[in-house]
Amino acid sequence: MPSDTIRSPAFATSSPPGSEVLVLVRRLIVTAFVAGFGYSILSTGSQGYCPGGMDADGGFVDRFGNPTDIAPSCIAMTLRPSPVVYLLLALVVVWATIRAVQRANDAAAALRALSWAGPTVILLAVGAIVVTQTAFFSIPLANWDGTSAPPVPGWLAVDVVISPMQGV
Repeated sequence: MPSDTIRSPAFATSSPPGSEVLVLVRRLIVTAFVAGFGYSILSTGSQGYCPGGMDADGGFVDRFGNPTDIAPSCIAMTLRPSPVVYLLLALVVVWATIRAVQRANDAAAALRALSWAGPTVILLAVGAIVVTQTAFFSIPLANWDGTSAPPVPGWLAVDVVISPMQGV
């Protein structure tokens, strides 16, 4: 039997150099994908409002209940995930990986460079979900007068559609 096929038990149980770092990089990438997927699902929403309506005769009324000849405007807003959050998640992963590669000669320093990134990715995704949902559902649609778009923070990814109320 050739000597190159015989392996000692110590060789079989030892791991290659840098494997701990590779495991943390892989875990970080999986964490970022899961956080991004969770953000995609939980950072969507919609709300709408129609100030006014229809009276018993089938005519339109404004938000104060006064008859009007024109259909009141309705608003529909849809919240969608912001691409900026995905970019930030990717930047955290890339930056932590680069820092770990730069410290490849010192395994402890490379592990420290990666150890903060997983919790940072999770906090970033959860924080973005909380902030966007809170900001979106605090938009005062009940005060909307039907003439202009309500104040939507510019950093929210919101589609606003204003259309006339449809009669029955």
